[in-house]
Amino acid sequence: CKKVDGCYFFFFKQKTAYEIKECDWSSDVCSSDLGGWAGSIISIVIVCILSLYSSLILIKTKNEWMSRLPNMVEVTYGELAKLCFGKKAWHLVNFLLLLTQLGFCSAYVVFIGSNFSYVFPMFSINVFIAITFPIFWVLAMINSYRLLSPFTFIANCTFLYSEIGRASCRERV
Repeated sequence: CKKVDGCYFFFFKQKTAYEIKECDWSSDVCSSDLGGWAGSIISIVIVCILSLYSSLILIKTKNEWMSRLPNMVEVTYGELAKLCFGKKAWHLVNFLLLLTQLGFCSAYVVFIGSNFSYVFPMFSINVFIAITFPIFWVLAMINSYRLLSPFTFIANCTFLYSEIGRASCRERV
């Protein structure tokens, strides 16, 4: 097993609906916080390279263990950590995966709640957060992504419509 010695954390501030005014879209893209376009592109390339390298190490390690243990059908991250570093690593990896997923979901739910409360100011952000959790819980129970494809299509169409609106907004300014 290969051990990754360093951990890299990148924090980027994302504007919420409260902070974005109509026709203020370019400030997100052209922000000088990271050195504009060049800094953003360089940061993304670095993160992509680190992510690819880490993924390749995981795949190589998994394949190596799979060849050693032919009875294993599938190896999870926790099981791979257990094979490489022992039982404590299994607990640590599973706990960190749980913590990461909770962080992603919480940030996403707060983002959705803040945007909905901006559109519907008569309701608190807490109302939208409370409404969002049961919806996500039901969606998490779906085992086939094929069932979600119509919703993905609708989301992509909505995103395309917003991009067209953004472009027309820039033309008017």
